[in-house]
Amino acid sequence: MQNLSFRAKMLLAFVVILICALIVPSLIYRHKMVATIRDDALTTAKAQLNTVAWLLASHDRPYTEHALDQRLATLKKHLGVRITVVDINGNVVADSDVPLDQVHHLDNHASRPEIAQAQVQPMGVSVRFSATQERDLIYIARQLTLPGMGSGMVRIALPYSHVQEILDHMTRSFWGLLALTLGIFALLTTLLANQMTRSINNLVSMAISIGEGKYSNRIRIAPGKEFAPLLKAINHMAQKIQTNIETITSQKMELEAILNGMKEGVVALDSAGNILEWNRSMETIFPHILGKKGHRLIEAIRIPELETTCQSVLHNKVSSPQTVSLQLTTHDNRSYDVNIVPTGKEEPKVIVVFHDITEINRLEMIRKDFVANVSHELRTPLTSIKGYTETLMDLQKDQDENATRFLRIILKHTDAMAGILNDLLNLARLESSSDGNEISVQPVQVKPAMAMAQKSLAHLVESKKIHIKEDLSPGDCTVLVNPAHLEQVFKNLLENAVKYAPEMTGSICIRIRDCGDECLFEIEDNGPGIPLKEQDRIFERFYRVEKDRNSKIAGTGLGLAICKHIVQQHGGRIWVTSPLETSSGSRFSFTLKKV
Repeated sequence: MQNLSFRAKMLLAFVVILICALIVPSLIYRHKMVATIRDDALTTAKAQLNTVAWLLASHDRPYTEHALDQRLATLKKHLGVRITVVDINGNVVADSDVPLDQVHHLDNHASRPEIAQAQVQPMGVSVRFSATQERDLIYIARQLTLPGMGSGMVRIALPYSHVQEILDHMTRSFWGLLALTLGIFALLTTLLANQMTRSINNLVSMAISIGEGKYSNRIRIAPGKEFAPLLKAINHMAQKIQTNIETITSQKMELEAILNGMKEGVVALDSAGNILEWNRSMETIFPHILGKKGHRLIEAIRIPELETTCQSVLHNKVSSPQTVSLQLTTHDNRSYDVNIVPTGKEEPKVIVVFHDITEINRLEMIRKDFVANVSHELRTPLTSIKGYTETLMDLQKDQDENATRFLRIILKHTDAMAGILNDLLNLARLESSSDGNEISVQPVQVKPAMAMAQKSLAHLVESKKIHIKEDLSPGDCTVLVNPAHLEQVFKNLLENAVKYAPEMTGSICIRIRDCGDECLFEIEDNGPGIPLKEQDRIFERFYRVEKDRNSKIAGTGLGLAICKHIVQQHGGRIWVTSPLETSSGSRFSFTLKKV
């Protein structure tokens, strides 16, 4: 049924409907017509039988066998029916179709259905085939008393063929009319189906043309009101698809222009890690990528670490589905910062972006070398200046007070410059460690390190009469860290707190908390605080809050940058909170992993 065409299905459905609508009522009507015609034939036969019986019974003289035979012949001539008279025992007395001298050869009729029925009912009727006349006849009999012969039966036989002919004619007419109706109906159905098929084929052709990219095609004429909504929907769909395709094409061209205008190399990989697309910069960075569409990335860029990381991102083997970054060095000694971005929800894909940082690394190395070299070069003359200044101060204790004051100023600024150089050297060492040089770490108890930092700043605390409060956890936190670096962080944060705490009324609170896998350290002061808009930059080197640049508070602007480098190198976090809930001061917090 599913393999049939729409036209065949429609024709078959209409034929079934027509047959159910015509044949069933026609058969019922034919059955009723047959019954009616038979009833009419029997009614006529009964009337003729009564007429024959009346004519035979009304004879004015007793019958003899010869007279009865003559009478039956006369009635047959006028009525056209066969008449048979039998006695009460079923013996044939006379028959209009059998000569009198042969009547005694006829079988006894007592067992004939119509005779047997007439024995107990007013009339007996039977329709059966007659071997004598070789056709179907209607036999009808009734009791009769004949003058001179007593009681008996009279039976007439009428041909049933004219009834059957009427029925056969009706049947032929019925089947002919049905065939004609089916033919006309099939022709009309075929024409209608062809028209609908053509209309549907137009819609199909339209859909095929849309599938082939001919989005400007439209169906202008609807085959009928029923198809108008479908035609409108298809035209609207084609318009929307055309608009969307044009938008997508425009966006694709814009994206290609952007990608090809980028200096960064970009390559897209499918879910299997095969190369899909790339921009022009990739051809410059990795010329072997040409002709490698559909190949594995390792075939174009022979860096196993990159291939492994891409596969990990594709198969969700990384800790989070966010961008994964790594730095690679190619065979021609160029450095790239590579970002691997996962895309696609149902089918995972990745975009790999190569940013050339060779020049940035070169300039950074030059900067580091410059800072280290300048620091070393300046350290020697500053040491000499400081030494000679201290010597002159010792030699001129009793000399001019102005000369002594100038020497003290020289010594103060020399110490400041030496502090800057020391901080620069420390920062250069930390940055060198960030580039891959290992840091020497060991388990360190934080309370002694904190005590050492406080001891080194005791003279500043005493000079400003600042109160220090300790809020330490009951136990002693032990962290895995470089001891000198931990003491440096404590010292820098405490020194900042001391500098900005007000004299005489200043207070500093030191807290140490055990937070499961890590220790939390907090150094809080009641100083002027840090504006919110500048809190993101205070950990940058040489950055100082604007209001502090114009104050008398000395500082190099490198202390917090050093703290940030040390904490991050040890896997911790550092941040600032200002203002506080109870004052306008600041709270510096950082974490380190416990042993």
